Formats: sequence, C-alpha cells, structure tokens
Amino acid sequence: MPLRIDDLIVDGTVLRPEVSAAAALQAFLSDTDVQVIPVVFERTLLGILTRNEVMVATLRLGMERFARCTAGSLMSQPPKGVPAESPIGQVATRLGSQAPHDISLGVFVVLHGAFLGHVPSAALFSAVAEENAQRARQMYLAAGKLRHQASKLSDMRSDHAGTLAALAHEIRTPLTAMLGHADLLRNEIGLPKEAREPARLLADASQALSDLLDRTLTASKAAGGELQIDLKPTQLRDIIDPIASLWAPKATSKGLDFKVKIKRGTADRMQLDQVRVGQIVNNLVSNALKFTSAGQVFVTAETENSGEDGRLLVTVTDTGPGIAEADKESLFKPFQRLGADGHVEGSGLGLHVAHTLATAMGGTLDYAARDGGGSEFKLCLPAPICAPRLAAASPSQKPRSRGAFELGRILVVEDHAASRALIERTLTSAGWSVDIVHTLSQARRRIDHMAYQTVLCDIHLPDGSGETLVRHVRSANGVNRVTPVLAITADTGPERQARCRAAGFTGFIGKPFRPADLITRLADEISMASAAAEDDERATA
Repeated sequence: MPLRIDDLIVDGTVLRPEVSAAAALQAFLSDTDVQVIPVVFERTLLGILTRNEVMVATLRLGMERFARCTAGSLMSQPPKGVPAESPIGQVATRLGSQAPHDISLGVFVVLHGAFLGHVPSAALFSAVAEENAQRARQMYLAAGKLRHQASKLSDMRSDHAGTLAALAHEIRTPLTAMLGHADLLRNEIGLPKEAREPARLLADASQALSDLLDRTLTASKAAGGELQIDLKPTQLRDIIDPIASLWAPKATSKGLDFKVKIKRGTADRMQLDQVRVGQIVNNLVSNALKFTSAGQVFVTAETENSGEDGRLLVTVTDTGPGIAEADKESLFKPFQRLGADGHVEGSGLGLHVAHTLATAMGGTLDYAARDGGGSEFKLCLPAPICAPRLAAASPSQKPRSRGAFELGRILVVEDHAASRALIERTLTSAGWSVDIVHTLSQARRRIDHMAYQTVLCDIHLPDGSGETLVRHVRSANGVNRVTPVLAITADTGPERQARCRAAGFTGFIGKPFRPADLITRLADEISMASAAAEDDERATA
C-alpha cells in the first residue's frame, strides 16, 4: 500500500498566536533544523513563522520592538493544506507542478479543516525517494517474472506446435491410404452402384478431414506467431486456374453456375505467396459452394495500380442465404460455425484462417451482403507488379517440350503397409513395374544393383531416414546416381522441404496425396529427367 502523507508527520513545535516573538525566536535558536513553525489556534492553522522571516524581523524592528511583538503579528499566510491520507507521490507531484516555491516549507496536513501536523520537506523527499526505489525494485522483479512467464509461454507454444505437428504427421499417413483407396475404389471398373456411393462418401469425408487438418495447423501457427509468408514472383494463373479445375466438379454436381475469371488488363506476374493466396481463395470458394444450393458462385481476379503500389483483388460471390446481421461481428473468429436457417456446418476455421492469412500478408478480407441475396467476400492484398518473364534469346528457338518416356521400373521405399499397397496398386494400374521395400537396408541392396526409372522414398524408416538413402545414391557412382528420387512424407513443413532439397531429393510429395496426383507428378519428373538426359547427350556428342 502506498505511504500516506500523514504517516510522515513529525512531532515539532507549534505556537499559539498570542505567544511572544521572543519565544518564537528561542524555538528557532534551540533547533537549527527547524525552518518553519505552524501558528495554530483551536486546531486551525492560522499562519506560519519561518526562520528567515523571524531573523529579518529582529533586524528590521530592533530587539526592543521585536520583544513586544507576538507570533500572530509576525506570521505569514500559510500554504494550502494537504488532505490527510493523500499518497506521498501524489502530494510531491502536485507541489512540484502547482507550488514549487512552497516545497521548502514542507507540507501542512489537514483533516476536514483541522490541522494534523507538519511534514518537513526533507522527510517528504526522503520518503518519495525510498518509495521510488521500492517501486523500481518491484518493477524489476515484475519484469523478471514477465520474462519468465513469456519464456514459459513460448516453450508451451513450441511444445503445442510440436505436438500438433507430430499428431498431423501421424494422421496424414493413414489419411493418404483412406483417400487413395477410396479414389481407386470409385474408379474401379464394374463396381456396383451401391458400392460406388459409399466410396465417394469415404473420399469426401477423408478430404474434409485433410482440409480440417491443414486449417488447424495454419491457425495454430498463426496463434503462435510462427506463420511464414514466402513472397516471390508468381504467375496469377498458377493460383487461379487450379481453383477452377478443383471446384468445378462439385459445382456441377450441385447444379451451380461456377465461373472463375481473370479480368482483362490484369497483370500476369506479381509478388505473392502463391500457397497462402491459394489457401485463402480455396477456403472462400469452399464455403460458397457449401452453402449455395441454387444459382451461382463466381470468382474474379484483377489488379489495381502498378509497380510497387500494385494490389491484387479477388472477389468471391454467391447466391446463397447470406449471413445474418447478428453473425457478422463474429464472422472471422475461430470456431464460429455459421449456416443457413440455423443449420450449423463445418469446423468454423475456414474464414478465420483466410482472414488471418490476409492480415499476415498486409491485406484485408471483407464481407458484404449482395443485393438480392447472397454473399460477397473481397480479398485485397499488396502485390507489387513484376516484369514479365524474359523471352528466349533467339526468336527462332522453340521452347523445349517435356521429354517422352516409356514406363519402366520404380522402387518404392515405404514402411506403412496401407500406403505401400496404395502406391503399388496406383503405379501398377498405370503400367509401371514396381519393387516394394520397407527398410533402408533393403532399399540399399536394391538400389546398388538394379537401375530404376525413379525412386519413391518415405523420409522416416524403421532403420534410418530417406535422407541417408538419397545421399548414398548421389555419392555412389552407381546405376542410379542421376535417377529422380522423390521424397514422400507427412512432414510437409518448409524446414523439411529445405532439408530434402539439401539432401539431394529431386522433388517432394506430401501426404495425403491422391492417386491421380501421384501419377501426374511422376510423369512430370520422369519426362523432365528424360529431356535433361537428351540435352546432356547432345552437349557431349
């Protein structure tokens, strides 16, 4: 509790107004530390006598006339009293700003008009200094506690992020098998209709689980301040075109008019985080399709301004039920699940993640109700416009096409049984020959003696890591030294991807993946490797 001014009152001399001036002079002479003496009548402070005023009066009046005077006739007007129980810091601050000339006289304490006593200035200054020192000690200790708590909070966040990442890794591996086998089952020739529909439901549910996992991880990283933004020159079509192909089937199945358009005059290349922008727009389109039962969902993209002032605008509109006025305030908060007619759907993370990502990239995400019903979400991001890619040096030089290839033999190194079965069935159905192993030692024996068209290798193996295998492949002068090696892992973080590239992996496939995505990725990697080999042969010929 702060020290009060009345706690500093000292027992000092107090004079009545009728006391002789000689008695007042004797009071000052008997104690050289006394600089001021209050003059009090019936608990009322009438005035004060100061040492300087009394000494001057003796010289001015002479001792004979001075002796006939009283304390009341020599006293001066007292300063305004300070209320009792006032904190000393407050008193010192007020005196310093309002009456600095009275500080040397000390403080006169009153309670309901009655004089309680006097606090010398030295006592006030000493108490304020001690209180400030004590406050400084307390602030130092509090700052130390805050640093300790911040460190604990950081550790907790790190542990939470690590636990969530580990959990995500464990979920993604079986999720890959669920998604993949459901897709294979749906496309199985001759599959009865009554079996095809459960397969579709399984695939949709697995995809929903995968989306929820991604959104949860993004929200967790944002809350922990670990969200990474990777800005680089990006083709706008590389973001927009996949959105059109991804969501068109769902829109068609619901009978919706679905259009994705880049407006005329829109800049082609700009500085963006392709992954994060795609994540925002996909979340918006997913919501629009989920809640729109009839009508249309439109996506339009355009740029404003140019150069460093460029901005990207993406608008997603729908003819759904819209959002109730009462729900608008909590629209972008986590776990706020808003549905039509009181029906609640989803995890409540899609719009929160989209808004968080937009803010992290220095942009905005706003909602507006459309005239006639429906919703409009507008994403606005700073997007400095980049120069177009340079054309080929020679106008007559044709761009190199991907190399052609024949289906060969692939080595799959995977310790998860369901994932092994999915990959083997996917690749053999496409026409590849497949060798399957599930340990690092088995993979080494195969890869040292048999040439493969490509190698698919999980990162985490029972007796080592995929990084160890790919370093062995690249360092040995064997038949697979330049063979494309693709990492397959549920650990999809940027640090893992950087480590894979540094180890010598040709590419990276994150779990979960769909069979069609796996085949497409393999075809791309093998064809590019074939084209590179042809170029090397021409260069050495």
